[in-house]
Amino acid sequence: SHLVVLVHGFNSRADHLGYLSKQLCASLGPGALVHSATCNQAKIPNFILHPTHDGVDKGGSRLAAEIRSIVSQPKNKSLHQISIVGNSMGGLYARYALGLLFDKATGLVAGMEPVCFISTASPHLGVCGLVPKMLEKTVGNNMQLYGGRTTRQLVLMNA
Repeated sequence: SHLVVLVHGFNSRADHLGYLSKQLCASLGPGALVHSATCNQAKIPNFILHPTHDGVDKGGSRLAAEIRSIVSQPKNKSLHQISIVGNSMGGLYARYALGLLFDKATGLVAGMEPVCFISTASPHLGVCGLVPKMLEKTVGNNMQLYGGRTTRQLVLMNA
């Protein structure tokens, strides 16, 4: 009755969290549904036009829709708790999705009791400090060619 959602990062795939998924399934047992989100992975391996390039808000919205879809399935009516684990950019998607799924009146997330939000190596404060100040704008503008709107958000430029 516990949904655990695993969320991959930038230019990544759900199966990159396969080992974590197997370990969580083994330790949590049959009462948990461990789901590796697929909404932000490319259908065909592609690092130039990847779904993770269109912004944290769009990726987070896709993740929220995927979670709603899982919860709405009749076979998942027994789910009462939710935890989300996001790796790298997946932590930003997860945080955004939680904001969309959170009901202030009930304190529930997608109709379930929130248990854990875990993010690993997630750039919650952007990546500005990783590039010398004088190069930030140049890097941000040029990186947009590679990472699109997401890169502009990560270097804290208007996107």
